Formats: sequence, C-alpha cells, structure tokens
Amino acid sequence: MSGCVSSQDSETFESDHFSFTYPSEYIADEYGLWTEERYEWHLNPPEGCSLCHVPDVRVEKALGAQTVDQYIIDAYTLGSDGTLTEMSVKVQLGDHEFTKVVVSDMLTATGYYTKKDDVIVGFVSYKSESGDWEDELEEIASSLEF
Repeated sequence: MSGCVSSQDSETFESDHFSFTYPSEYIADEYGLWTEERYEWHLNPPEGCSLCHVPDVRVEKALGAQTVDQYIIDAYTLGSDGTLTEMSVKVQLGDHEFTKVVVSDMLTATGYYTKKDDVIVGFVSYKSESGDWEDELEEIASSLEF
C-alpha cells in the first residue's frame, strides 16, 4: 500500500480504484494496517512466531466480474454450495453495503467486503479479543470511496 495523505488524527490511503481513511496510529504497507508493535514483529519476527506477518487489518482488492459472495467463498475455501446465508450479514457502512463474514479456523477472521463496478474491496481483521476493534474496523470500512 502506498499513497497516504495525512490529516489530524487519520491518514488516507489512495489507490487507482479506491481510497479510505484509517487511524494515524496504524502503519500502512502493501499487506495492510499494522500497530507499531505488530509492524516491528513483522519486520523482525521472534523465532517461531507464526502470526508475525499477519497485519491487524488486511486490505484486499480484486478486479473482475466475480460477485462478493463468490469472492468470499473462494477466499476462505468454503465449498461449492455458493451461499453465505448462515455465516454472513449485509450491513450498510458509509455509502456502501458490505457483506460481513466471520470465519473461524486456526484464527477468527472478521471481514467486510463490498463491490463497485468490477472492484471488490475487503477489510479483514484477525483480532478476536474483546474490545472496540470491530467498531474501528467498521469505521475504516465506512470511509471507503471508489
């Protein structure tokens, strides 16, 4: 990721297809958004750290005619039933309707996905501890502009 523009308490990420704002305490790179501690772990992982390269918020982008549901099914290898009705919900955040999905395997992933024209954007966090991180994730997603 690149192209961040500063404002008071937030930064703005801009790409050719979309932009969004995020809290200035995060560090942005091509993998997503990191807290300072997690970014340091990513750059200099302790021995045996299997999660050090997982950002706090992963930002996904896909170009093509695929539906959001099919993108999620493929991304999480959820099988061929073609539906997400039991594990997803549609939510309105900002100007866009997102598909929110929570998937648990080795980690719990909470993702918000939306599409405009042929661009799918997803914001995914693997945080599972209690706290207000999900509100922050929704705030980041709600700032999305195509």
